Amino acid sequence: MAVTIKDIAKVAGVSYATVSRALNDHPEISDETKKRIKEIAKQMGYTPNAVARGLVKKNTNMIALLIPDITNPFYPEVARGVEDFARENGYCVFLCNTNWDEKNEQKYLNILKERRVDGIIIAPVSVGTYEYISKEKEDIPVVYIGSRTEDDTSSYVVIDDFKAGYIATEYLIKLGHRNIAFIGGHDRSTSHMDRINGYKRALMENGLEAT
Repeated sequence: MAVTIKDIAKVAGVSYATVSRALNDHPEISDETKKRIKEIAKQMGYTPNAVARGLVKKNTNMIALLIPDITNPFYPEVARGVEDFARENGYCVFLCNTNWDEKNEQKYLNILKERRVDGIIIAPVSVGTYEYISKEKEDIPVVYIGSRTEDDTSSYVVIDDFKAGYIATEYLIKLGHRNIAFIGGHDRSTSHMDRINGYKRALMENGLEAT
């Protein structure tokens, strides 16, 4: 059976609260007592309960990364950057692949809320993601990647998709092309909408119609 704080307290001859404070480096516990209790805990094979510890310390040092498709070459690069920076700062990362499914995404969000992660980084499946997270009104910080939000209070990291769509279209026009088609993504994706709007603007400014 797993060793508990109460087991350590019994061996150390101190109270449950003293063991808890010693293991959490509470300033009211002497260095000598901390050292002795930690040594006893080590000898007994004690492993802290991360969830319970998080409840006490109000943080779990865990963040979550939700992406829609791990096979998309863009997302492994994002995951690597998130994981590297998180590790350097003492955090571990939960990686969740939503598979472009809103129900999967919402299921993960609920699980992560129960796990009390300290923050969520998410590449949203659609604008429905913003609506769902806003409706839940949780205190967990959320950063959106790859897709913007109309809410000025939200944090997100994106490229200028409108400008990208505009520049790509303008480039083809300057090459002499006139019949330019746009092949996009999910019609509820803000990235898709920004790109197609940039495409349409470039066509309009050059006297062309979208096909």
